[in-house]
Amino acid sequence: MDTETQRRLDQVYELLYHISNGNFNYRISRSDHDDELEALITTLNMMTENIQNSFFHQGYIAMHDSYMINNQVLFFVNDKSQVVYINPKGYKLLQYKKNDIVNQSIHKILTTESAQEWDKNFKTIFKRKDQETNLKLTFRAKNELHMPANCTILTFSYNADRPNLILLTFPNIASKWSLVENRLRKRIDKQRRHAISNPKKRTHKQPLSHDDIKKIRQVGEFINHNLSKPIPTLGALAIQYGTNEFKLKQGFKELYGMTVLQYIKNERLRNAHVIAQNTNIPVKQIAQTMGFKKANHFSREFKKRYGYSVSDLRMTTQMSPSKR
Repeated sequence: MDTETQRRLDQVYELLYHISNGNFNYRISRSDHDDELEALITTLNMMTENIQNSFFHQGYIAMHDSYMINNQVLFFVNDKSQVVYINPKGYKLLQYKKNDIVNQSIHKILTTESAQEWDKNFKTIFKRKDQETNLKLTFRAKNELHMPANCTILTFSYNADRPNLILLTFPNIASKWSLVENRLRKRIDKQRRHAISNPKKRTHKQPLSHDDIKKIRQVGEFINHNLSKPIPTLGALAIQYGTNEFKLKQGFKELYGMTVLQYIKNERLRNAHVIAQNTNIPVKQIAQTMGFKKANHFSREFKKRYGYSVSDLRMTTQMSPSKR
């Protein structure tokens, strides 16, 4: 395999790694190659964009928010197009260190096309004080991946004696579970260090390990893939995944923010909402598909969860301009 093909394959592996960790911001830059690998790269980019768009849909249009979290990436840019500030989420997302970006030209982290687009609009934007401008830019991460972003840009003065600054911001969409899991891992490490330094201090909680988190995630994935079937008891799930019931109960609530039973009901209703909104399948069949024994019980839970019935949802969907 030649060096260029290996480099392109490394980019594919890098993108797949980010996707597997719930990060759908990156894309692979296109090349002039006309081969199967380029076709694969195109397909991967399209798939990642579709997944990211579905997160926007779930987060802003639908009601369930356990799949995404919205953080803003912030830049301050001066009159010379130099980045004078970037928030930690920004430089970490781009895989740089803070000093790699601050006091450097914004061109350093833009693709060639976006740098040209920036230059074309820069003077006009800089003169529009207190007026928002939207600009689509593609950033270059240090790992060679690209990151398209719909940016909101605002020019303002923070000091009468100093020139204007440009505030450039865009949202970073990531799956919430991966962020929650990372926070939980840090807390586990902290508790472990505390236990080592304070051996006499006892806790009533059984400490979770990183392996416990992995097993709890597997339980969550099992539930997601078997929502239409009867879910085993906590004890049976604990035995199946090599943990104990107490750890499963405790860890699941820490990781997902709800009990196992609450999660099962929540996911069943969320999937039922998608089916009801996009199909004409009868309510009774939706209830059976999503593991509800009786249609009237499903209807009560659906209205309790969302504040409207399936028929109300379908009526609104049929009346919306996009469905006409």
